[in-house]
Amino acid sequence: MSIQDETRAINALIDTYSKALNTADSLSIIDLYSDEGLFFPNHYHTIDKHHLISKAGTFFKDNHFSIFFEIKNVVVHGEFAFVQSTSTTTVRNLKEEKRVSKTSRDLFVLRKEQNLWKIYRYIFNDIHK
Repeated sequence: MSIQDETRAINALIDTYSKALNTADSLSIIDLYSDEGLFFPNHYHTIDKHHLISKAGTFFKDNHFSIFFEIKNVVVHGEFAFVQSTSTTTVRNLKEEKRVSKTSRDLFVLRKEQNLWKIYRYIFNDIHK
């Protein structure tokens, strides 16, 4: 695949990830992660792929989540890719009717597995204005 094709496939993965998050589709979220995938959420412990479904299910039960990723840079190096993005997120707590909006810097490390890009590592940190 050409670099342009790889970049398109990576952009599609990130877009699919945001759609799965926005629709609270826990099973699709899990499918987008590598078997060794890790999620490093801001202010929380690291979550491995196998614990994501329980954590996501609890989170989505209590919150309506909306995220948009703006990809800034994609670097492909062999079976790995590095994606730098900025995300705009709104979380509305359904119990308290409390809404929080934030912007964060995101770093995705992707790994190509069986000819598909998967999330190998995902970390973000909030940008304080």
